[in-house]
Amino acid sequence: MEINTDVLERWLANHRRLGGHVFLVHDTYALVGSPGQYVTTLYDSFKKLSFETVNEFVAAGVTDNNMQHRDILEDASKIHYLRGQIRARRLSFRPQLLHEPWHNRWRVHPGSGRYAAMWLENPTEWLRSIYIYFNEPGFKIPECATAIDLHDISAFIKAITLTESNIDFTTHPAFERSDRDTEWHPDIVPDKDWQFLRYSEGKSFLSYKQAWRETALDLWLSLN
Repeated sequence: MEINTDVLERWLANHRRLGGHVFLVHDTYALVGSPGQYVTTLYDSFKKLSFETVNEFVAAGVTDNNMQHRDILEDASKIHYLRGQIRARRLSFRPQLLHEPWHNRWRVHPGSGRYAAMWLENPTEWLRSIYIYFNEPGFKIPECATAIDLHDISAFIKAITLTESNIDFTTHPAFERSDRDTEWHPDIVPDKDWQFLRYSEGKSFLSYKQAWRETALDLWLSLN
């Protein structure tokens, strides 16, 4: 398992220094609710696409993102693929939970597709998420949460992962708008250098993307 721990170590040290914490949230559903309507709308839209459209999506190069209806094709096939990964106990990471006090809401990002797949499969133990807490006015700590030790790198990695995987850690400023999350519109400007921590498969990501695209026809046929 390859891990760029230098990025993680720097982030952990900075987050501790600023008074931040990270939590394992045991009941994400209680905060976020059901993704049922989202999945129903997404699958209904996917079902209405033509066989040719879906087939062209499967045949396209993995870095080709210019086809029509790409968001529907990508999101629906990803959830379908992730459901298979859950059944095979191969899902890599827990999703991340966000608190947005300016909207008085909680939501999942990154990992909304993972959360939807978890909910569809409904194994209670998979509905846990990771919450990065910023020690700023308005931000809350969920009641159904356990603090993750920010001094123990091994424990931290164990908490965010479900199965062994290559992990690529990246960081970016937490209170700036970013194309990484088009819904994140903070209305506060802290005087601390808060950073978001993101984790993914890194160099292996395109292999995962290819794998979920290859399930698109299987999903389309099952819905039609």
